[in-house]
Amino acid sequence: MKRVALLFAVLAALGGFAARVASQRERTPELRVERLIPEDRAKELVVAAVSIERAADGTRWLLARKSGLWRVLDATQAVGDSRAIEALVSTLLEARVLQRSADDTERAAYGLFPTPTWRVELCGAKVLSEVGRDVLFALDVGRSLEPRASLVQRRGETRALELDFDLSRALETALAAGRAPFEDARLIAGPFPGEGRTIERLFVDHADGTALELVRVRATEAELAAGAPPWAWQLVVDGLAKPAPNPRVEAYLAFLTSIPVAHALPVKAANELGFDRPDARVTALGSGGDSMVVEVVFRRDESRAFGLNRTLATVAELDVAVAELVAARAESVLELERPNVWDTWLRANLPGARK
Repeated sequence: MKRVALLFAVLAALGGFAARVASQRERTPELRVERLIPEDRAKELVVAAVSIERAADGTRWLLARKSGLWRVLDATQAVGDSRAIEALVSTLLEARVLQRSADDTERAAYGLFPTPTWRVELCGAKVLSEVGRDVLFALDVGRSLEPRASLVQRRGETRALELDFDLSRALETALAAGRAPFEDARLIAGPFPGEGRTIERLFVDHADGTALELVRVRATEAELAAGAPPWAWQLVVDGLAKPAPNPRVEAYLAFLTSIPVAHALPVKAANELGFDRPDARVTALGSGGDSMVVEVVFRRDESRAFGLNRTLATVAELDVAVAELVAARAESVLELERPNVWDTWLRANLPGARK
């Protein structure tokens, strides 16, 4: 739900702008609407990275495309929320602005002078190799300007411009405590298993030697004609297959693709957290042929838990109660008198995910 809200925050606020422009033009005919980035120039830009700086303390985050995913280019290499970042880039490339007459006092009141609230740069492919970060377009961002707009200025200019969406609020929404802006705060980040695709098989291995496999078995045409569901899950332990309740397995899979991280850790931390001998490993195979491997380690003497996504090469601290749910055991899947712990978690934390 937070990811959806973030996406809406980036895309919102175009509706009231036209009406506001019309009313202000009636009072001040000299006001003019223009593209934030000239159309011809915007079409030429190939944006490979976004730099976001919080000017108050100089903290800068660099988000860049790497191997098909947006990443935070720091020690964590955390995966970014691709949809939200690409929506931000697209919106800036197409945005329109209204020229405003603003002296230094007004610019200061809206967080543009003498230092902006935020600095945003759209960068090219040479973002790391060039000293100047291969900046294609730079924007200084002030505070929110109600309703649903913000005051900005192009880097190097002093003209105040009213942007047709609230970029300042979008950045604040994207910046959760202890995270980079637009960070995908899930252990299985990114689009896995992908739009229109499903997880077909799952292997769970525990350090105590116990293991299980979950297999999605598609119904035959005859079974479908007889009213059978499109698929059924089987749980395999020691080579013995048993029917597994679909709702329980589906809740488990929904949980796995939603595992929240407390905070991202440097990738190198995996070497000292004990992931050479994890407490549990989960391997998921998608219908598109891709796979995802995650592991958990508990430090019970410290009441702490950690997760490693081996496929994405990311490490994070997890809430212990969340980590306990990552690696299923056969009895939790098969014994219906036991609570469906994954459904309970989903209803408490992602109410929109369960009907």
